Amino acid sequence: MNFKVWRYALSILICLSSSQFVHAESSLPTVIITADPMEGFESYRVDLDQVQTSSPDTTHLLRKVPGANFNNNGSISGQVQYRGMFGGRVNTRIDGMHINPGGPNWMDPPLHYVPQSQLESLEVIRGIAPVSSGSETIGGTVRANSRKSHFTEDSQFSVHGHLEVNGRDINNSFSSGEMVSVANDQHRFHISGSNDLADDTEFKDGKIKSTEYERHSYGVGYGFQTGDHAFGLDLRRSDTGKTGNPVLPMDMMFTDTDLVSGQYNGQWQNVRLEGKVYYSNIDHRMDNFTLRDTPDFDLMVAGPDARYIIADSRGVGYDFKAVLPAGKGQVTVGTDSHLADHDATVFNPDNAAFIVDSFNDVEKDQYGVFAEWYHQLSDDWSVELGARYNRVKMDAGPASVGGALPAPAVRLKDAFNSSDRNRTDDNFDWVAQLSHELTDTLTLQLGAARKTRSPSYIERFAWIPIEATAGLADYNNYVGDIALKPEIAREVEVGLDWRTERIHFAPRGFYRRVQDYIQGVAIDGTPSTIDSDLEMVSNRNGDASPLRFANVEAAFFGFDTVLGIEIASRWHLNGVLSYVRGKRKDIEDDLFRIPPFTAVTTLTYQRKKWSTSIEGVFAARQDNISETIVQNESSSDNRETPGYGLLNLYGQWLPKDGIKLIAGIDNVLNKKYADHLSGFNRVSGSDVVEGVRLPGPGRNAFLRVRYDW
Repeated sequence: MNFKVWRYALSILICLSSSQFVHAESSLPTVIITADPMEGFESYRVDLDQVQTSSPDTTHLLRKVPGANFNNNGSISGQVQYRGMFGGRVNTRIDGMHINPGGPNWMDPPLHYVPQSQLESLEVIRGIAPVSSGSETIGGTVRANSRKSHFTEDSQFSVHGHLEVNGRDINNSFSSGEMVSVANDQHRFHISGSNDLADDTEFKDGKIKSTEYERHSYGVGYGFQTGDHAFGLDLRRSDTGKTGNPVLPMDMMFTDTDLVSGQYNGQWQNVRLEGKVYYSNIDHRMDNFTLRDTPDFDLMVAGPDARYIIADSRGVGYDFKAVLPAGKGQVTVGTDSHLADHDATVFNPDNAAFIVDSFNDVEKDQYGVFAEWYHQLSDDWSVELGARYNRVKMDAGPASVGGALPAPAVRLKDAFNSSDRNRTDDNFDWVAQLSHELTDTLTLQLGAARKTRSPSYIERFAWIPIEATAGLADYNNYVGDIALKPEIAREVEVGLDWRTERIHFAPRGFYRRVQDYIQGVAIDGTPSTIDSDLEMVSNRNGDASPLRFANVEAAFFGFDTVLGIEIASRWHLNGVLSYVRGKRKDIEDDLFRIPPFTAVTTLTYQRKKWSTSIEGVFAARQDNISETIVQNESSSDNRETPGYGLLNLYGQWLPKDGIKLIAGIDNVLNKKYADHLSGFNRVSGSDVVEGVRLPGPGRNAFLRVRYDW
């Protein structure tokens, strides 16, 4: 597919029109602020009817939310980041489910399982997440829901549908999403599907090798409702084919995933009940030779050979809660659990004796109970108090290696197998939030919390130094530590919310101190001397100075805000500004992969049937670099990222009811830039030099057509 022909005509059309930047209170919002008066917390919901982003990766939408961002680990492998924390520290729920990625490098992070074309809603709880939102919410909570059927108001069956087609010229990509539903007031049924296909992405100086992707998903669901009780069952299948991950040591060959969930919502007298049970099964394979040249040195274990990994994960979970009225408020009590099991084995396609069971029958089981109280103290004051207890049990099966592994690797395996690998953590969280209406238009918000997170299975049980890091993409080999302590974060937040008929301004400042924060440190006191089995094995893996996961002290602080102004009846200005600083507190150093100050501003001109927008994306220079983590880069110029600004143009047209055309040009000026949250290129033979931070996409024209009936 090639869009070069209409690309320039489209740019002229949009430039002759006008521009956009949207937010909460405007007529064409990209972000809607919602606050349930009976729940006490504020969430930001991206308005998907007005989405401008052309990427199929749902994480790209997070730049529209204050404090949020994404780590770019691949075209459809973005990780959620919120206020400096990312990956497993952010509680990301998909249709209410906790999905543990299939591989140890998170090529399929949770939002991978909701392509934009299948997305019904995307919500970020702003600031401190309530204890009812999940078991480990130290870095916040993000909730994504896929399109599905809904009950209607009468007994007559009605048919509804959604069809979306999207094309981009930056990588000759094609995406589609379909959903058809049949429903009445007692029954609902739907079937859905999506497809995402693309070649390598272009930038100003050429192509970024190993950025192609292929993903297909299918779903079916049924629901039954009688009286005050509703039941539902949903089944989804996701098949991801050959997909590049140039900042990681391998690319994805396939990720085959089955998701099953059952739901119950009901009312028993004055008590509202909600329940969910779910299951996930993921089979995954990756390698370092299909989509890229075999590396000059081995990225996994020993020698200059090709490697592939077969991995899988299985998870089962439940969430149950009851909501009871309590005066001018409510009490929510509940319990939840998630049981996860992981395996990953390394192979050499040219040597059958080369086998490494890097993770064998590794388990992380979480059980939680919580209680939350929200109360309207007066017309001007409201309070939310919550407490949660989590028990986390972890264990790992014995490791094994093939006969081709050298003696140091065998000794590491024996030491791991002789250790006590069973661990239990008892974690306690609490949240307190207070809201006070100072005037009819101005509200003060205060919050404090204690949040916890147990180590991931990789951080505890990585016994051999390889780049299995849940997608850190920092060029380092790591080993875990079974004795790691859980992280404990204590945080405070203060904010204002000013709303008038024409202006909305909501700044918030925060400070979070993390005791026993888990990150990489030097393997021993002589990192430049190879004098241990760990360093010997890691040196043959291409990293002479590996890191080990350890408990350190850290702090995150900053501010974020959202601004919306109705300039005139048809003109709207909106902006999102975010700043976070992450620092080690036990030594003088910065934390890894912290975004610079960023801003997204949009000016929109709106008519009844069409609108046009001009968007600016700005990022400041980031020179606060973790010297501990980014040690393998040869120059500070490569580690640091200069500031940049991008210009995007968008337009929408509604030719008739139910049909919408969205077109635009990203990076109109074809600027060459590098986002600090992208990793470093690992692929040879690309137009991007190996070891250099991955550049952002060049000029991209896209067209999306949506039809709803």
